[in-house]
Amino acid sequence: MKKVISLLLVLAMTACFAFSVSAAATNIIGADDSGFENGVGAWTAFGGTVTFDASADTFHSGAKSLKVTARQYAWTSPALNVRTQLEAGGAGVYTGVAYVKLVNAADEGQTGDIGSTRMLFRFSSAGADNLGIGGDTATPLLADEWTQLIGTFEITQAMLDNGNPLLICFDNGTSDLYIDDVTLYEGDVVEELSGEDVVAPTADPNATKAPTENTADFSSIAYAVAAISGLGALVIRKKK
Repeated sequence: MKKVISLLLVLAMTACFAFSVSAAATNIIGADDSGFENGVGAWTAFGGTVTFDASADTFHSGAKSLKVTARQYAWTSPALNVRTQLEAGGAGVYTGVAYVKLVNAADEGQTGDIGSTRMLFRFSSAGADNLGIGGDTATPLLADEWTQLIGTFEITQAMLDNGNPLLICFDNGTSDLYIDDVTLYEGDVVEELSGEDVVAPTADPNATKAPTENTADFSSIAYAVAAISGLGALVIRKKK
């Protein structure tokens, strides 16, 4: 009997670890720059003139997103300098995530610079030197649904040493956009976060943010133990 109980405890701990994997990925961008609940944070214009502001028109989580209009060129974009975070993390692989949708439904399915965008890590003024997060081509977008942009990029020590701003921005398109829940993680967590409802932390402790899926807590541990003991498991997911 003792051996059976010991085995159940080991299995329970293993299952709880599986539940907690998503919780291990920690966003290294501050709440004000990730979720736009209190404005545009430290985002600035890059590559020409562009208009952007926090908007309550639509949002992936919280109550606001970043609305981007009047982009001068396909590479013109709001940009966030993440040099401080990358210097703290050091050289290595990072994962970027963002949620984007079109402002105008008429842009859907268009070609060229209309109806799509690419999340970009920019470390040089030369476009060819920069790294597409999730690929080097733009992703087609929709006006009635948020599209998750996710991918990895690698920071070298030379990038950290050159002193240039290290930017996250959105290029390869001139369409008006909504952007929300821009997050950045150390390491490759694409498999962990791809398709998940990833949300940014809130800077306001009284604000409500939709929870990230598969976050471990005491109830998850109880569900894992119940599953192992043959009583079944319950997984609760809440999506916006």
